[in-house]
Amino acid sequence: MRCGQGIEARQVDELFINIDPIQAGGRLTADAMKAVVAYGDGYSVCDNCRKPNRLDYISKPPIAEFHKDVAKWLNMDAVRTVPGARRGFQAVAHTYVKKGDPVLLTSLSHYTEFLAVEESGGVAREIPANDQKLVTPDAAAEKIEAVKREFGRAPVLAFIDHVDYQFGNLHDVFGIAKVCHQYDVPIVYN
Repeated sequence: MRCGQGIEARQVDELFINIDPIQAGGRLTADAMKAVVAYGDGYSVCDNCRKPNRLDYISKPPIAEFHKDVAKWLNMDAVRTVPGARRGFQAVAHTYVKKGDPVLLTSLSHYTEFLAVEESGGVAREIPANDQKLVTPDAAAEKIEAVKREFGRAPVLAFIDHVDYQFGNLHDVFGIAKVCHQYDVPIVYN
C-alpha cells in the first residue's frame, strides 16, 4: 500500500493484530489518516508567540487560559506544558537531582524515567515489584531505608507510575506517596 508518491505505508497494523490494550489505543481511521497526510504540516502556535516568547502567554488560541484552568483544576499555583512525558521527567529531574543523588524508581518504571535520572547524574534505585507485579508501599519503605543505609540520606526524588507500561497494573500510588512523604521524598506521579 502506498500513501504518497513512492512512500510505502507501514504494514505492521495491517498484517498483525495487536492485543496489547496499551499499544492498541488511539488508532486513526482511514479518513483521519488522509487528513493527516493532506494537512500534515499543521501550524505552529509559536507563530503567535509574543514577548516573553512562552506558551503560557499565548492568548490565541487560548493557551494561557488553558494553563490557568489546569492549575486551578490541579489546585496548583502554576503548570507548564511540555512536549511529552519524557520532557516532563527531564524537567523535574534536572530541578531536583544533582550528580550522585539517589532517586527511587520502580522495577516497572518506563525507561524514559531512568533516562531523566541518568541525564541529571542521579543514581537510580529500584523499588521491586512483588509476585503479582505490583509495587507496594511496604516495598517503597524498605527501599527508602536501604537507600538511607547506602547513601546516608533519603532519595531526593521518587518516580511512581500509577499504571505500569509492562503489565497495565494499577499500583497503590496513594500509599506509596504517603510513605515517600513520611521520609520527605517528593514524588513524580506518572
